[in-house]
Amino acid sequence: MDNKVNGVEVPFLFKKEIISLPKLLIIGKKVTYPTAKQGIPIEDGGNPPLNLVWQEYKKDGTKDWLMQNKTAMYIEASLGFYYDININNSGLFSYIVGAFMKTETVVPSGLDCHEVLASDYAVCWYKYRNEDDIWSIAHNTVENFMKEQGYKGVGGCSELYPFDDKEDGYNILGYLIASKKE
Repeated sequence: MDNKVNGVEVPFLFKKEIISLPKLLIIGKKVTYPTAKQGIPIEDGGNPPLNLVWQEYKKDGTKDWLMQNKTAMYIEASLGFYYDININNSGLFSYIVGAFMKTETVVPSGLDCHEVLASDYAVCWYKYRNEDDIWSIAHNTVENFMKEQGYKGVGGCSELYPFDDKEDGYNILGYLIASKKE
């Protein structure tokens, strides 16, 4: 178990790595929201919570379609991918819940698609329980690991949940950021 970044022990962290992914498609359900309204409660004018996209992904058949097409997946996992963050000063970001699919995959009607270019990704893997505060450390830990390895962020970031995401009562989360060697 390798749970230190820059010499500091990180709760829940059990593995970290730099992986290279080819050009891929993310097929799933997409939303685009104002960046400035993220994290603000909906009753105060904020964006709807992203977990609503996950709920829809599970209910509307998107996840079922992906599971039926595992042979077209590059990684057998669901992911929530943030991208186009404030592109051209738009003040918006996009988020797609789906899976990494091979580029030759035909996108079915009713699903969204986002192409990701070949890239290295810094990935930190966490094992946590539902009540654990994983979100206060997940992103920053990956950023610190990336810098420790001499990389910088160059694009989207993602939560990655392996389909067999339970291990001895724990959830498994891979958090990844597109990276480039500095």
